[in-house]
Amino acid sequence: MKTCLITGASGGVAAALSANLRADGWKLALATRNADKMAASSSEKIIAADVSSEAGAELALQQAADFFGAIPDAVVNCAGAILIAPIARTTEAQYRTCLSANLDTAFFTSKAYATALQKNKQGGSLVLFSSVAAAMGVSNHAAIAIAKGGIEALVRSLAADFSTIGLRVNAIA
Repeated sequence: MKTCLITGASGGVAAALSANLRADGWKLALATRNADKMAASSSEKIIAADVSSEAGAELALQQAADFFGAIPDAVVNCAGAILIAPIARTTEAQYRTCLSANLDTAFFTSKAYATALQKNKQGGSLVLFSSVAAAMGVSNHAAIAIAKGGIEALVRSLAADFSTIGLRVNAIA
């Protein structure tokens, strides 16, 4: 049975992904800041964690590994938030929240997973989410374009760093 840690698990994309993986027989660990709003089946674990911090990402990965008995075969970072606003109306707080929800979650989740895989000399699969706003100019998307552009750069860097251990790193836009 394949195993997967999904972060941002209370969101719509994560819910759809979970349903598809569940139907294919995957065992799931679902990390979210909103654990009280989620229910798990017997082959799932709900993990209360905020993966926008290093400690939160490490906690989510460790609890998933404890539940599975091994490091997950795959990690999908669905944590994120979109901000559609003109740059002139984007407050510093909105900007920082957007970067934290998207870029920080991707960075710290990737760091926790890649480090664990490297330590155990094993491969895996890491999926992050980007946006077409990172590759083309879309009006009123300045903050999210920066965050998602950073994720695309992170994917390429991680693929170069960890290809020797068999870690596949991809972004979906």
